[in-house]
Amino acid sequence: MNITDEQQVLIDRCKRAGFGWRKFAESVERGGGCSPKQHAALIGMVQRLDTFQMRLPSGGGYKNNINDCEIMSFGLHI
Repeated sequence: MNITDEQQVLIDRCKRAGFGWRKFAESVERGGGCSPKQHAALIGMVQRLDTFQMRLPSGGGYKNNINDCEIMSFGLHI
């Protein structure tokens, strides 16, 4: 079982998110394959990242300065 190009894109996005997301993505990558359950988890994680990014105010000072309460308000528990 190998990691497909699509799965590698998901893994890279999660690794860039950092925290536990990075740890999970690196774990999948180290394993050399991605089970259907891991693939589904990666998709869900990337969807949450996309939702979080869509909700950020454009042009605001939030791009790299978000506190834990703001993250949790979007349902991201990292």
